[in-house]
Amino acid sequence: MAIDKNPVSDHINSDTDKQESRIRKETAMTQAEIMEFINKNPVFTLATCADNIPHVRTMMVAFADKRGIIFSTGRDKDVCKQILANPNIEMCF
Repeated sequence: MAIDKNPVSDHINSDTDKQESRIRKETAMTQAEIMEFINKNPVFTLATCADNIPHVRTMMVAFADKRGIIFSTGRDKDVCKQILANPNIEMCF
């Protein structure tokens, strides 16, 4: 069964996509700006996953630069074990 395309809807979607792309370009931060923001706002939440269960905790960045985002935790902490077992993490600033 063929589905008729709606040219009006396609035009609106195309315009919306162009506008969203323009906004992303205008608001995109450079890596240097991101690192500056992180250094000025070092508290973040870190999400890990263990046994398919998410774990979120508040942490603090030591520093951030072109080499990466540095934070620390103890080797015996669950968060360290979770990162070593599954390095797919999420940080929210």
